Amino acid sequence: MSLRRRLVILVGGPVLVCVVVAVVAVLVTSRQQAKLQGGHRAQELVSRAYVTVETELARLEMLARSLSQDPLVHGTLANAERERGHWTPPGFEEYLDGSTFVEIGTREGGILYSSLDAEGVWAVPARSGLHVMRPSQRSALPWSRNAGIPVLLGATPVVEQNGDRQGHVVVGRPLTDKFLGRIAAHTGYPIATWGPDGTPVSSSQNVSLPHLSDVLDASALTRLAAGRTVIDHTDQLGTDSIACFWTLPQTDAATPAAYFAVVAPPTVLATTNWSAIMSVGAIALACILITVVLTARLGNRLVADVAQLSALATRIGKGELDARVDASALKEMGSLGTALNAMAARIESAQEELSGSEERLLHATIETRRAYEDALGSLATALDTRDNETREHSYRVMEFALRIARQMDLDAEDMISIERGALLHDIGKIGIPDSILLKPNQLSTDEWAVMKEHPRIGFAMLSSVEFLSQAAEIVYAHHERWDGEGYPRGLAGEEIPIGARIFAVVDAFDAITSDRPYRKAMSYEAAKSMLVEDAGSQFDPAVIEAFCQVEEAEWEELRHQVSEYVEVTRERVARKVVDFDVRTAKGRGALEAPRHGADRGEDDDSAEWQANAG
Repeated sequence: MSLRRRLVILVGGPVLVCVVVAVVAVLVTSRQQAKLQGGHRAQELVSRAYVTVETELARLEMLARSLSQDPLVHGTLANAERERGHWTPPGFEEYLDGSTFVEIGTREGGILYSSLDAEGVWAVPARSGLHVMRPSQRSALPWSRNAGIPVLLGATPVVEQNGDRQGHVVVGRPLTDKFLGRIAAHTGYPIATWGPDGTPVSSSQNVSLPHLSDVLDASALTRLAAGRTVIDHTDQLGTDSIACFWTLPQTDAATPAAYFAVVAPPTVLATTNWSAIMSVGAIALACILITVVLTARLGNRLVADVAQLSALATRIGKGELDARVDASALKEMGSLGTALNAMAARIESAQEELSGSEERLLHATIETRRAYEDALGSLATALDTRDNETREHSYRVMEFALRIARQMDLDAEDMISIERGALLHDIGKIGIPDSILLKPNQLSTDEWAVMKEHPRIGFAMLSSVEFLSQAAEIVYAHHERWDGEGYPRGLAGEEIPIGARIFAVVDAFDAITSDRPYRKAMSYEAAKSMLVEDAGSQFDPAVIEAFCQVEEAEWEELRHQVSEYVEVTRERVARKVVDFDVRTAKGRGALEAPRHGADRGEDDDSAEWQANAG
């Protein structure tokens, strides 16, 4: 995977997760808003249905009052000793429409007249409202006599002029399909009703209704019996429909008289705000695109820098010693570009001196060697500025690896490759983000996957440089294991270059015997025991055998020599910095007027510079 793609994944991944979370939050919020709007819509439909019921109840009461004022009714009640059914008041048909019944009772509670003779006698209460009534056993009505029938009653007393109550008149109607059709016309959607025990009673569409318990679960039935409105998505009352259920209370009774439902399509009671969702989706897409563009630009900058440095190293390796790179134009690797320019300059200078005497040729060879060493040292320093390890680690593992190589009688070419590969083994960490490389605590799985890419990056940087091509193989394989469980390619046994097998041992040895933030250095014997234990699994047994042939004192001496060399190198660099500062200050002073008199001569200046330089 390219560096650019890794950057897009590392930077764009969290942004994409945040965008997905935001979209999910909007979807959930829109769903909740849709439910809230559906609740308001359901209450509106229930209110419309109640208006129809109350209107019908008022109509029945008006009919009852009209009958109570009829002279025939008054006269008949005055002669209430007549037997019921022997008298049929004329003109009652104008009050009845086929679904309305009339009953006239005496003040003693007897029934003087009932239009329900064909269905048997009902116990009709003498009060207005919604009631559950049960017909006699010989009733021809289609509903269950055990469950009862929800009935609307309009009742009024029959009172004489002197104020005495003679009886009562009740006008009622069952909640039949025809009446539900009137409610449906007012609400705009089909209506269904069930009795107090959940038995289906009627429907405005004349369809076969299931039992209420087949439509709603136990918790919904409990809420419904408590008088709450319930909205439920069901296919029992029609394909893909939503029903709004509510309770009709019975007059002067604890149990409900009936359960009503308005059956509507889902879009009526649950509407999702798709416009808001689309807006958020557009914003999320824009965020993703912006993230991809920005991370791609960052990747381009790093890739461009690496490409320029690699091209410069390739040209120098081919002998184009006048090749240079504009270090100021490098956005991420300017210091490395400066080091490579210095290397090229020194090589070029040494090449020019080869045309002179043998002494100059020897001097040029030395300078070239130093240029190589400085360039490699600069690369190692570039790593040290980004990693937590000291510069001594790179030089220690280099010297340790060379010692084992000599013990194994490797040839000079292998020794050079091991020297360079060990010194630059972690050059690929330049391509690892600081947030991962410098993380103080344990890396996550994804971060560790990124860290494991540094051997590939190091190989890509060095393999195109001719004099570092063999060293690049060591850099590529320095985390492989003898048993094939290493990375990045899972090489095993002698598939791993000999230099990488040697480096794996000395790297582990140096890590065990050096202080770390999380532990103190361990002894030589402890380190030796651990290395021998892993021979044949992590390490090449032949390399472990060569390591054990070297005495502990010699390892300590090598460690001491590396420390002295690094300290001397630091002092040499410090003297060069002082020398540069003195020269710079002297150059500025030459352009200014003498501060202590015109008699100050050039010889004095030279003496002062020599004194300062010394």
